[in-house]
Amino acid sequence: MDLPTLRRFRRALGAAVSLSAIALVMAKTRGPGPEAGANAVGMVAALAFVGSLALLILVWRKEHAADRAGFADRERKQLALFQLQLTLAKKKADGATREPTGR
Repeated sequence: MDLPTLRRFRRALGAAVSLSAIALVMAKTRGPGPEAGANAVGMVAALAFVGSLALLILVWRKEHAADRAGFADRERKQLALFQLQLTLAKKKADGATREPTGR
């Protein structure tokens, strides 16, 4: 995947982690009660939190690796450009010293 897509996924998963954490806190602070539905909601919220957090970490690692690869590629291109500029400057300097002065 490309970097912008990974960033969108990371943002969406960050929102999912936040919402599932809020749902988990709401389910746990509901108070004591024999309601079986509250336990099911808490379990679903807990599973959603853990699952979305694991996916967020996975996507973040892929995004970080893609960002580093892009940075390394830009650095290689910049180094190649500097080497080309240096070569051209050396050729220009050699050409200026070898030209006859015309006297």
